[in-house]
Amino acid sequence: MTLSDTVCTAYREPDSAGATTAPIPDGLNALPLERAYRLQHEVIDRLARRWGVRRAGFKISCTGAADRDLIGASEPVYGVLTDAHLLAAGARIDLAGANDPLVEPELLLRLIRVPDPGDELADCVEVAAGLEVPTSRFREWWPPGELPNLTLGGLVADNAVAGFVVAGADWTRSSAADIDALTVEVRHPDGAVSRGRATNAYGSLLAALAWLIAAARRHGVDLPVGTVVASGTFTPPIRAQRGTYVAHYPHIGTVDVTFDDSRLDAEETHHGA
Repeated sequence: MTLSDTVCTAYREPDSAGATTAPIPDGLNALPLERAYRLQHEVIDRLARRWGVRRAGFKISCTGAADRDLIGASEPVYGVLTDAHLLAAGARIDLAGANDPLVEPELLLRLIRVPDPGDELADCVEVAAGLEVPTSRFREWWPPGELPNLTLGGLVADNAVAGFVVAGADWTRSSAADIDALTVEVRHPDGAVSRGRATNAYGSLLAALAWLIAAARRHGVDLPVGTVVASGTFTPPIRAQRGTYVAHYPHIGTVDVTFDDSRLDAEETHHGA
């Protein structure tokens, strides 16, 4: 079985109720970066044909220097989002089936026109509040308190651990200065609060978007009008717990996602019947 076959097999159906995680395949982490991106795009194309989904955007990962150091990267990486990855605010995610998901507050940028060289990127996008939920297809991808078991090649081949992106209901236009001045407050289920700034994501969200456009084009992929981009996280990754996370971006909007144990609850009900 090829690595492409192995990664495809590790993916679960978009509406599956349970995780189908596999061990990290031998050789995945050792993939050279360009080979890892080729595998990523090949897998997404195969899955799109299998599931009848379409490409809808990208997530930018490792926009912080500390995150890049963890996996041995010299620049951010990206993953591809399909329409099956995109959820509306108020979404519920089965915690038991999601394979150790994270929560990351990220601004969503949607292209309203394709930028030409020299264009101000803020004039080409509209923005919305977002929460990204990264997760891997592979077991023990990042054990709590330890270093990630996916390094650069493996992370890219695993689609930059793209899981879900939860989008706020309201899209708005904003200036470059206002985008890069954004802050976020994330309220956790236990009442704790995380705060972060847009500048934590590559110093500038629009610089991160410019990086993505150039990186995708190097791989023969353009960003058409309507493409949704998750910017990179404003805060360190948050390990998801049962309950609701609410992210508020002043002047932009609010978005929430709830993690439950619906699969475990169903099993307990079944066994107790």
